[in-house]
Amino acid sequence: MQQHAGQPVMLKACSGGGGRGMRVVRTPEELPAAFEAASREATLAAGQGELYAELLVTGARHIEVQIVGDGHEVTHLWAD
Repeated sequence: MQQHAGQPVMLKACSGGGGRGMRVVRTPEELPAAFEAASREATLAAGQGELYAELLVTGARHIEVQIVGDGHEVTHLWAD
């Protein structure tokens, strides 16, 4: 595992939440307050306050694709 000490992170709710329960942490001093706020928000939004941290990537974009399956077949809900 690579060490990234001192780099900014994004705290994110383990249960998802559509952006709720997310906080940017740029310094170690910001961590306690950001963790408390994100955990509280995640609990209110999804009933679970567990968080994880990932390296902060600025200027990124993402695409979401919904995947559904019934245990036998899997497909996507890609809109044409």
